[in-house]
Amino acid sequence: MSTSASGRAPQSFGGKSSLSRAGSLSLTMRRCISHSLPLGILLLLILCGCGKRFRIESSSMSPTIQKGEIVYVDASAYKTASPGRWDVVVFTHPIRQTLWCARVVGLPGEIIAIEGQGVSINGSVQTQPDGIKSIKYLSSVPDLPATVTFPYTIAAGSYFVLGDNSANAYDSRFWGTVPLANITGRVKGK
Repeated sequence: MSTSASGRAPQSFGGKSSLSRAGSLSLTMRRCISHSLPLGILLLLILCGCGKRFRIESSSMSPTIQKGEIVYVDASAYKTASPGRWDVVVFTHPIRQTLWCARVVGLPGEIIAIEGQGVSINGSVQTQPDGIKSIKYLSSVPDLPATVTFPYTIAAGSYFVLGDNSANAYDSRFWGTVPLANITGRVKGK
């Protein structure tokens, strides 16, 4: 039988020694902390303004994001870095002044073209990441001609964005680019 630091045998509670009960309590506390810590960090990010939640009100990003889905946006993502190609972002629409969500496909200074259901940058067809390989981007939508003509040169400090539901997305093909200042943040996990 083991003894405690005082040299006495540990007391038994319900068939378990106080040492095994303390170990069990410690394990329970570690599990609780390990499950609560990510939620606590998320809550802290939201409260300090580094992260925000948004409900997506259209189907323009389907199947990646469904209409009505709530997404978490990292508002600090572009404080030290620039948006990258294929990032999903929330931004203030440059004309309508409301929040929108789309995928960055063209970066500042690039020449973009959408041809054959693919995106071409500076004459080179881009390979889409694995998670969105099945998405086909269209140069225009039936009954709603694009106002942007391809090839299109993206202005400095601006981004060309497309909805993943290309046939039902009102995006940069129709109103041009999004200035960096209008980008709220990056949608996490998309």
